Amino acid sequence: MRNYCGAPRHGLKNLASIVCLLLMVVAPQWAYAACSEFAGLATINEISEKDGFIEIKLLSSSVEPSEYSSWQLQFCSTDGKNNPTISCSGALSLTLADRGDSPWLIMGGNALGNTDINLAGMDARLSDAAGNTIDYVQVGNTVSGSQDTSCSSSPDELPFDTYLPLVGGESGKYARRLPDGTGSWSMSSGASDGKDTEGDTNEGAIPGPDISVESATVFQGQTASFKVTLNAIAGRDLSIGYQTRDSSATAGTDYSARSGTVAIPAGQDQAIISVPTLQSGSLEERQFFLELTSAQDSSGDRYGVFRSQIGVGTILPAPVADWHLDNGPWNGSAGEVLDASGNGLHGQASGPPNFSTQGPARPGSPGTCGYARFDSANNDYIEIGDQPALDLSGPLTISAWINPASFPRSGIRTIVSKDENFEFHINSSREIYWWWRTDNGRTFSFTTNGANLTENRWYHVAVVYEIGRQAIYIDGVESGSASWSGNLMTNNDPFHIGQDQFFGGRYFDGLIDEVTVFSAAFDDKGIEQLYLRARPCGFNQLDRFEVSVPATASVCEGAEVVIRALDQSGDLVTGYEGAVSLVTSSSRGNWSGSSPRLTDRPQGALAPSPDTDNDGTVSYMFANADKGTVSLLLENASADELTVVVEDLADGQQGRSGPVQFLENAFVIEANDTNGLDIVAERNHDFSVRAVRRDQTTGECGLVTEYDGLIDLKAWLSRSGDDPGGAPPELQGGAGAVVPGNSRPSTDNLTLAFSGGTTSFSLATSDVGQYRLNLLDDTSGAVVDAGGDPLPVSGVGGQWTIRPDRFSLTVTGNPSANNASGDVFRATGDAFELVLSALGAAGNTLVSYGQEGSPQGAELTHNLLQPAGGETGTLSGTSQLPGSTFSAGVATISDLSWNEVGILELVSSNPAYLGVAPGVSGVSGSVGRFVPDRFDVTVLSGELDPFCDSGAPFLYAGQPTGWFIAPELLIEAKGPGTYTTKNYTEGGFMKLTPSSVLRSSPTSDNSAIDSTGVNYPVTSSLQAGLVSVGSPGVVSYTFSTADEITYQKSTESRVAPFAPDLTISVDAVQDSDNVSAAAMPVLVNPAAPLELRYGVWSMDNVYGPEDVASLSMPFRAEFWNGTRLVTNQDDSCSSWSTASISDPEVHHSLISDTGTLGSGVGSPLTLQPNGTQGTDMIVWDVPLWLEDDSDGDGALDDPVGLATFGVYRGHDRVIYWQER
Repeated sequence: MRNYCGAPRHGLKNLASIVCLLLMVVAPQWAYAACSEFAGLATINEISEKDGFIEIKLLSSSVEPSEYSSWQLQFCSTDGKNNPTISCSGALSLTLADRGDSPWLIMGGNALGNTDINLAGMDARLSDAAGNTIDYVQVGNTVSGSQDTSCSSSPDELPFDTYLPLVGGESGKYARRLPDGTGSWSMSSGASDGKDTEGDTNEGAIPGPDISVESATVFQGQTASFKVTLNAIAGRDLSIGYQTRDSSATAGTDYSARSGTVAIPAGQDQAIISVPTLQSGSLEERQFFLELTSAQDSSGDRYGVFRSQIGVGTILPAPVADWHLDNGPWNGSAGEVLDASGNGLHGQASGPPNFSTQGPARPGSPGTCGYARFDSANNDYIEIGDQPALDLSGPLTISAWINPASFPRSGIRTIVSKDENFEFHINSSREIYWWWRTDNGRTFSFTTNGANLTENRWYHVAVVYEIGRQAIYIDGVESGSASWSGNLMTNNDPFHIGQDQFFGGRYFDGLIDEVTVFSAAFDDKGIEQLYLRARPCGFNQLDRFEVSVPATASVCEGAEVVIRALDQSGDLVTGYEGAVSLVTSSSRGNWSGSSPRLTDRPQGALAPSPDTDNDGTVSYMFANADKGTVSLLLENASADELTVVVEDLADGQQGRSGPVQFLENAFVIEANDTNGLDIVAERNHDFSVRAVRRDQTTGECGLVTEYDGLIDLKAWLSRSGDDPGGAPPELQGGAGAVVPGNSRPSTDNLTLAFSGGTTSFSLATSDVGQYRLNLLDDTSGAVVDAGGDPLPVSGVGGQWTIRPDRFSLTVTGNPSANNASGDVFRATGDAFELVLSALGAAGNTLVSYGQEGSPQGAELTHNLLQPAGGETGTLSGTSQLPGSTFSAGVATISDLSWNEVGILELVSSNPAYLGVAPGVSGVSGSVGRFVPDRFDVTVLSGELDPFCDSGAPFLYAGQPTGWFIAPELLIEAKGPGTYTTKNYTEGGFMKLTPSSVLRSSPTSDNSAIDSTGVNYPVTSSLQAGLVSVGSPGVVSYTFSTADEITYQKSTESRVAPFAPDLTISVDAVQDSDNVSAAAMPVLVNPAAPLELRYGVWSMDNVYGPEDVASLSMPFRAEFWNGTRLVTNQDDSCSSWSTASISDPEVHHSLISDTGTLGSGVGSPLTLQPNGTQGTDMIVWDVPLWLEDDSDGDGALDDPVGLATFGVYRGHDRVIYWQER
């Protein structure tokens, strides 16, 4: 930006001031547009006239360095007292700011240019890359040269104070906001309160940790959760005030306003502030702010410093169309494929595709629920007729879950198509291919790079279009991008799912779900929310109850009744929390939930409790901790055969048990193990058997003591519907061991040693399972009837669930690094393989795991181990493992990847195997080390340092120079897509050093030529740069201040002045882990707002009488202007000393002196004659850059001056002259 109002370099100052003032009246100095989207997220925070800086504070961590690096600061201030003018800085890039104390950015020194800060009258404006205003402040009312009239200073547009009252006129004053960042402006002098607060809070020394608030992105109707964190554990109870504030979102329409305080107790380091959002129906993204307003300890004292005090709440738009594909099966009827957006864009299935709920993309509820199964051989597809709402010229976001059954051998298979408007497919290379046409008729397309899709695996695919940005995301990670322009062509074609406008061979083969269309372009965080999107599943809601009872039970002990809440697919509704009634068909019996015999004790409420009315009826309220299943004990003193009916009290869903026969004589089987009924495979479990009967005369229950000694019994298993049918257990006790079968044996197969009516045995298992044990004595005659005839005695145990002991997680090829020096495992985003095994207590694989009636799988999560306190990152790939993933108890997942740097730990869990606690879990131990995928390099080219800028800036040929602004490389450690790996700069994981950057020094100017016609030669000495952390995941490589660049000087260098044009090539960036920057070389072209001049030090020849008091010898700096040597009037910087002069002093004495040139001219040398006549040759030893080939011998010489004494006037026949 040109400096309209700066002082002119060559006179006409008053005229320039008048013109400048007129410009301010009749035309804006810069091109303005409106208030920026960043307004309220950063402020001009402090202005110091004393130390010459303007401080900017970033109020939100949502503002990335790549964004604020393109911002600009400009300010205007009064200049002079008697005849004041207004001087303006022009647009100053924030790349020049000192970011060492972020979030406080300091613009000072050279970054402010030549315009001075003057708090007696000035204004300043912060603007974004488009020139839109972020913040503005006016000091007094005399200067408004930076103001943007299209962005008012009202709180609705610029929410924080924009006016600083003028105070006094003393020098050394400074101004600042109080409270820091968001408060009102105040002014004071440096003498009154000591110092400025450059790079720190304006509120002085505040104890306590740094406080930050994160941003949140949600869909409409969800709760935005803002995480407030401390950089250290709170040493005191901390109370943080907050309030919401409108941006593009409006309280009451888009979200519910909130204000108050949130507490972080001593010893904690975080809290959550929740803000509900509303279903506005807006098709545009909207934002509101959550502002932290105060931080105090329990005494009301200020405690903690705000590093980030505004969280941005982003509310994603409502969809144009949203086909959940949950309402199948379909039969081809019009409008049967329902659109959940509310816009009525219902579709029709052709074929039709099959409907399924098994193995969805996100299992469970919330989840993705049902989906459509497309068969390419059957030409299955779904069509939605053309509607204006679907004719989108941009922007747009379209997404779908896909699970390909096969890929085309050639060509493509379609996911979604509206022909020219948009269509994307899978291709034979296992990539996503996107094609479109713009409204000018041009066609465009691109594919993902390295997606490597596989069969029979779910992928979330999203495409985003806006002018200048197109991106394809897979599983929430950008996997391909382009940057074309133009509006999309719209048409009258239908919207197709699973085929491309009847184009042969393009019918999809596999599963598609959750097809969603938005008329907005989502960013990375929006795509992440779209990828994580889930909802309660209608078919994962209660459909019926399964009620399991033993075939027989004792009237003395009762029967275990197991109740399971199921959906229409027969899957357990793990989140069921309804109230049910339980009624026996005999209307007799009492219920309880506290018996140690129960395999799955209730976590909810039983009523009445205790139940003593013997009416067989009770109610039970399921708790979430029940996970949809519960065991209750039914005690019945009557020898009834009965059934149990369970009914949901709200909606009436029912379940009925089979019959249970209560017997006067029975075996009671119960656990007497220290682990209760937590039965783990490969861990023996002890049980007891009691023979119990009720006395016919007294009604008392007691042991059948006739059971004494070795008794032969029949033993078998009754497996549940969820039992996987694996290896049966072994019953160890009495005389040897037996493996029971699944049906009643014809002969006795188990012998137990009874003593006084009791015995025991051990259950030895080698596999998972769920079953009951049946015992029958119909041969011993221990119990007889009144006639002495033998009576059979039987018993059925409770339903036993045999669970795995743990999961084993083995990552193939994992070096198990435990610190930042450990071996490298993978680059971020690269796939790795996990082998997950269900193990018993002895460590053997349980081969039936995953084969249950309700197949049991596992959930995979991860924890960050190193660096401590770093970014957890995202684990991509298969994280929900359905039971079908397991084969012989082992699941192999080959598509896992992590997007961060460091060391992680994988955790697998099944919180309730077949609905029974405790859960099963396993950890992998250290997995890693992970390193970045690559480096992306951004060049800040810097600026060459002029030798002198007292006038027009210049540098002499042959004179070494360095940097006015040192070039900087911003080296971003990248993960998959555009993700920056923030952990790279933490905990020793940064492996970039100064030697990691290889550069080639320039040997000549790019444009200028010397007198021989070749490019002007240059020599340079580049020292190792300075490596520092610019921001999380971004390394700053700053060129050394010791660098020297010299435009060589020789006799061929005498050319007209020119502006240097240099290129330094950065040839490679590679750290010690061999992570490198791919797009190499990158070029550094430092700015050079100066002239390179061929300089000459010139001395005049002088003469005079030998008896004069003194003789003066003038000298000056000159440069070649392309035609001749002229005085370098811009040189007021070159210093000189007579100590560098070689002088014979035969006829004079040289007076010692030193000085600096003024406008190119030095003070004359003073020569005092000694009374003799003659000529002395004076030679001045000057630097190379001021030498010249004065004698034409092809070599540069020091300048020479002749002093002749004894001459009053020129020789009659000789005219003295000085050759140039």
